[in-house]
Amino acid sequence: MICIPIIGPDNKSALEQVAWAQTLADFVELRLDMIEGADGHALIKASEKPVIATCRPISCGGRYVGDEEERLALLRRAAHAGAFYVDVELPSAAQIGDIGQARLIVSHHDFERTPDNLPQIYSRIAEFEPDVIKIVTYANGVSDNLKVFDLLKNARMTTTAFCMGHKGTFSRILGRKFGSAFTYAALHSDEITADGQITAREIRDFYNYESIGPETKVYGVVGEDLSMSLSHVYHNLAFGKAETPAVYVKFPVADIRDFLEKFRHIFDGLSVTRPHKETIMPLLDETSAVAKRIGSVNTVSKIEGRLVGDNFDHAGAVKALGNATKVSGKTATIIGAGGTARALAYGMKGLGANIVIVDRTLSRAEKLAKDVEGVVKNFDFLHSHNYQILANATPVGSDPFGEETLVPALCLRKDLLVFDVVYPHKTRLLRDAESAGCRTVSGMDMFVNQAYEQMKIWVPPEARREITRESLERDFYKMIGSEKAI
Repeated sequence: MICIPIIGPDNKSALEQVAWAQTLADFVELRLDMIEGADGHALIKASEKPVIATCRPISCGGRYVGDEEERLALLRRAAHAGAFYVDVELPSAAQIGDIGQARLIVSHHDFERTPDNLPQIYSRIAEFEPDVIKIVTYANGVSDNLKVFDLLKNARMTTTAFCMGHKGTFSRILGRKFGSAFTYAALHSDEITADGQITAREIRDFYNYESIGPETKVYGVVGEDLSMSLSHVYHNLAFGKAETPAVYVKFPVADIRDFLEKFRHIFDGLSVTRPHKETIMPLLDETSAVAKRIGSVNTVSKIEGRLVGDNFDHAGAVKALGNATKVSGKTATIIGAGGTARALAYGMKGLGANIVIVDRTLSRAEKLAKDVEGVVKNFDFLHSHNYQILANATPVGSDPFGEETLVPALCLRKDLLVFDVVYPHKTRLLRDAESAGCRTVSGMDMFVNQAYEQMKIWVPPEARREITRESLERDFYKMIGSEKAI
């Protein structure tokens, strides 16, 4: 179930938020400490959904600064006005007093870390015999989420638990798989009440939250910066269409070895992005012939307990470029020499292109050029007219508000096809290329093509029989609000 916090800042705004939340929430939480002049009785009566009354003191991450007894009295009045739950912090659980017919949530928050003694904290809360135990901690690393999952799996009472912070966001989604009673989601992106919280519409529409259960398989993307990734939208859309019990989340991972060791029992498949496409290879049980030849992995599947790596970046690039131009016999200049650049180089080499590698790290450029029978040039080569395809395979341009590009506008000419792997926004490079009259291919084209290939190995053939590439791509663009024409 999904609970939406109501945060005001005044009673009128709170009433509007209550009304808006009715179609998205299973519960609403009245944050009485955040609503100036809150009329608890009116707010509770305005909600058709059950209400959780909460009034957090500053010591527990809230805004209430008044007398403690008055705070507890405020919660008791909300309970007698019809609140379904009253949420009180562990230090105040013994003083809450008579809450009538309302049910009791006793909560514990740690805004700095996820301690090792969660079972002991749980036992202390359980002594009060609440209707719900709530434990929320801060994830400083993705492994902290495992402590919360273990707590949920061993819970002996109704429990909701998750981690705050962007490294804990996936626990707000996967907690349901491990038994969390409900999760918290914001009404709007500008009304987030805790670090790592996402909106109710996101958690419902992009993650199919209500369909998650104990048997749900887990897939996700691993990388350091996943803020712009849309993989979860595409794959959860596919799982929903195929009625496959699976969910896809974001795993913000710095140490890929540690992640694979600790989360191997959690996930069933992974998309792999920067900076792990090459470093993950020796950590897998098996890699496909294509991935070995390219020297990077963008997809991992768990097959009979073994982690098998593959690479569909090259297939995505080949289809995107093949739809835009005849590649055979042309010279393609690729900026970059990392995992994505390797996939592009092999893909275009397979289409008959002559490959030129331009990269700041000469040793990497030389190795890739040797592997694809290409040549290495410095950045001055970009000013020549000796190539017909230009591809940026670096993260430069990833900032949607930035103006970064490695290609001076003077290098762009009408007879050039320009490909930028960065997505989902239109980069400075692509904007400059369009202004110069170039044909362009965006990173979104490559993304949807490789994502479809991943989907085919993660969704059983019988389940995806009615799903076409075109219908999935069309609905994906519709969900993200793009005007892309299919």
